[in-house]
Amino acid sequence: MKAEFVSQVEQRLNTAKTVAFDAGKLLMRHWGNLSGYDHKGKVNLVSAADRESEALVTVAIVNRYPDDAILGEETGERPGTSGFRWVIDPLDGTTNFVHSHPTFAVCIALEYAQKTVAGVVYLPATRELFFARQDGGAFGPGGPIACSATSDLDLSLLGTGLPYRRREILDILMEDWRRAISSAQGLRRMGAAAVDLVYLACGRTDGYWERELKPWDTAAGTIIVEEAGGVVTDFSGGPYSPYEDEIAASNGHIHAQLLKSLFGDR
Repeated sequence: MKAEFVSQVEQRLNTAKTVAFDAGKLLMRHWGNLSGYDHKGKVNLVSAADRESEALVTVAIVNRYPDDAILGEETGERPGTSGFRWVIDPLDGTTNFVHSHPTFAVCIALEYAQKTVAGVVYLPATRELFFARQDGGAFGPGGPIACSATSDLDLSLLGTGLPYRRREILDILMEDWRRAISSAQGLRRMGAAAVDLVYLACGRTDGYWERELKPWDTAAGTIIVEEAGGVVTDFSGGPYSPYEDEIAASNGHIHAQLLKSLFGDR
């Protein structure tokens, strides 16, 4: 990448880190103190904290980069002319949040020419910041991070999630879980896709898959995984985009085993 472009990305990445911290502080003021929440669907929740966090992030970005486009979970699309677009999940893990569960995150990704070039995931309850820039490596609270070296699916800890449409595709989901439980050492469900991805990136898990996600769920986390040495594909092993509705990610060493075990004969 040209130095000028790298500089533009770095500037925006630094902004994203600062804004994620600010949004995290706002969320922590609400955490455990919500008076209620709304339903976007039977199991899809939204709260005042989601809306206020997105407003905070959006205003900060618009003030600093008025020509950049923005895609936010709660407010949708804001057009821009610079070529850059921000993808924002102001509160990934809303269900956890409204139940005072500590697993939730602020996610901010930066795209250019329809490709994610930087990402930030901040976990306010544990004060852990994860971030990456294209070709710049991945970083966590203690510095550079890398995926695990586990090379055997039998010895792997996997992560997954349940989509909002879980009740309509329950048999498919249960078959996914059955295969994972039969093949891996353990299985975890965090309740926030971004948390699953950064845990994979820093070696806390070895693989991850999920169905029916949105771009704001994965855009920031996937570049962190890739810059940490991991692999992200669709279920067939093809290229992944945050605008796809299925994701399979791993440390790279178990990726073929993961795909074959979970999806190989379907």
